[in-house]
Amino acid sequence: MAILTGLGMHRPTRLLLGALLVLSCSLGLGAPASAKAQPPAVLEEYEAKAAFLFNFAKFVHWPQPTRAEEPLSIGIVGANPFGATIHHLEESSIGGRPVRVLFPENRDEIRACQVLFISRSESHRLPRWLADLEARPVLTVSDMDDFAARGGMIGLLLHNNRIRFEINLAAAQQAGLNISSKLLGLAINAEDLMRERRP
Repeated sequence: MAILTGLGMHRPTRLLLGALLVLSCSLGLGAPASAKAQPPAVLEEYEAKAAFLFNFAKFVHWPQPTRAEEPLSIGIVGANPFGATIHHLEESSIGGRPVRVLFPENRDEIRACQVLFISRSESHRLPRWLADLEARPVLTVSDMDDFAARGGMIGLLLHNNRIRFEINLAAAQQAGLNISSKLLGLAINAEDLMRERRP
């Protein structure tokens, strides 16, 4: 299984700023409208992670055709760690499509999402959620331990006080999702991360 680890940034007050600078400069990404208005003093870890969700969606191609006016749905399963921040994404659009935030509770509802964040509170139910999404074009993201290794697509993690992300490319491809080479180009090999962890 190919797992790629993305570049990160320092926490806490520079988390979102760093996320946007790294991704925006490297990939031409933009911030959600509300994120641009937030002063650095109020930025927190999950505001940065919400920005990552927003920006990941810009560099994934879904196989099914969609109308420009059809919302792009970002779902949160389990306890919502983002608080009100996640709703700020609804002030923005991706590829001309308005962003909609959902809190799905069953298989049909999660399959209606384009991006699904699976909360740490769902770690014991992760096999169930992934089974419900098998072969479905839904980008799965989480910050639970070993998410990508357990079959999720993008795992967010903290290492040396930096947010990083792992990409399980095989899982994304099996679901029919095409992750842009521009995003993959930011990645380093998982073996490199292991070397960084050694004393």
